[in-house]
Amino acid sequence: MIDRVSNPSAPISPQALEAAAQQAAREAVLEHARLGFPVCGMENGQVRWYSPEETLARHERISPKKS
Repeated sequence: MIDRVSNPSAPISPQALEAAAQQAAREAVLEHARLGFPVCGMENGQVRWYSPEETLARHERISPKKS
């Protein structure tokens, strides 16, 4: 990843921007679920509301384990 502190004028790659946006969205969804709110998503081309428990359980299933 680009060190923006030591070189603030360095260009940011589209891949780095995409990764940062995905991480921010993931964190926002999880925080929303932790606060007890349902989360909207897509399933089989249909809009669906997921309970906080479903959201957190799904995240546990798809997240790589940190060492």
